[in-house]
Order: sequence, then structure tokens, then C-alpha cells
Amino acid sequence: MLKGLAGKYRETYSIIKNLYENNNFLEFLPQEVPKIPKIIHQIWMGTKEISEEREECRQHWIQHHPNWEYRLWTDKEVANYDFIDQKNEHLFHKSIQMGEKANILRYDILNQIGGLFVDVDCDCFQSYDSLNDNYDFYAGFLSSIPPKYSEEQIIIQNAVVGAKPNHPIIKRIAQLLMERWDGSPYPDDLIYTTLYRTYAVLTLAISDGADLNGNTDIILPGSYLYPDYYMLSY
Repeated sequence: MLKGLAGKYRETYSIIKNLYENNNFLEFLPQEVPKIPKIIHQIWMGTKEISEEREECRQHWIQHHPNWEYRLWTDKEVANYDFIDQKNEHLFHKSIQMGEKANILRYDILNQIGGLFVDVDCDCFQSYDSLNDNYDFYAGFLSSIPPKYSEEQIIIQNAVVGAKPNHPIIKRIAQLLMERWDGSPYPDDLIYTTLYRTYAVLTLAISDGADLNGNTDIILPGSYLYPDYYMLSY
């Protein structure tokens, strides 16, 4: 269990349950102007080439969203990127973990540009038009198998996140990155530290930034955004 989350479980469970019950629309209406920009962001940094399997996943996102803008953030694009939050830019360059760098970068991109961020190993099975049309923020949570809402395990996944620019949840994440950067109880464990300071922040930010200022936000069951994970787990 990631420290700092245990005391938040009941509160977070209540929030995402209310979000789902209040904002789980039975019918999605197409909007002239989407709430979230129809831009797909993916990150691929480093010298390795994208594997054939991940390239296939990437093409599925493009094929299912022919009218969306698609941006692949490689080292070249990242080198020319101007962070909206200079403190997070400092943390990005300070980090020695590629996964942690990708976490920091995705939050800043969503804060500044908005859109749908997707990890390169996530596959796409249908269009996300209705989600971007009707929500200001959406993500899914990692749950038990079989998937269910349970306050025993509430971890919001950051592999698929949709958000409009300057959303309160994403802005709160920028603050939490700074607050938690030097607070890992196991600083020599790089994997734990990455999870503690750049992954768990999404879960923590939900309780402070969801459904504010007239926004319509939702946290979806993991099987909705990560069907391949749950199919493989049975």
C-alpha cells in the first residue's frame, strides 16, 4: 500500500461513487464543441524503437479517431516543449526514472493543452468521442478481479486520462508533485518512490478537484478503459 493513500480510501471511494452515480449518463449526446479537446497524446522517450506490438496499439488509436489530432511526444518534441509549470519542469529534469519523467510530462501536457493522454501499451477498441464531448475529466481506477467498486483498493490509473486544459484535478497534481517529491519513506527504492510521488498523486487529487466550477467529471470502472487487462486476468 502506498503511504499517504490509506487514510484517503474511504473519502476517495465516496467521491468516485458519487461521481459515477451522478455523471454516468445513460445516453451520450454529441456536442458541437467538445468539453475536452480531441487530441490524443502519447509519450515515447529514449533511444529504443517502438515495438511492433505497441506500434499496432498506437495505430488503433489513430484509426478509431480519424478526425482527432494525434501527437507522439518523442525526445525531439519534448526538447522543444515549454512547461506551463516551471517547478514541474525542474522535477522533470531532476528525475532519473524515465517512467517518472513521463508521468510529470503527461500532467503538464494535460494542464496546458488538454486532450486524452494514453500510455503506448494501451490498446484502443472504440472511439472516445462521447467521453470528450460530455466530460471535463475522466479516468479509470485499478480494482480487484472481478472489477468492482471497493474501498479496499482505490487507485486511479494514469495510463488513460482525459482532461480539459487547466482542470482543477490536474492543477492540484502539479502542487502534489512538489509536496511529495522528497517525502518517499523508501527513497532508495526507485520504483516505490516513482509510484509515491508521481503516480499516487492522481488518486490524491480527486478529492480536492473533482466536479468543481461546474465541471462534469467521472472515474470509470477499470474494465471500461482497460478491457484487455481484465480479459487477461480471468
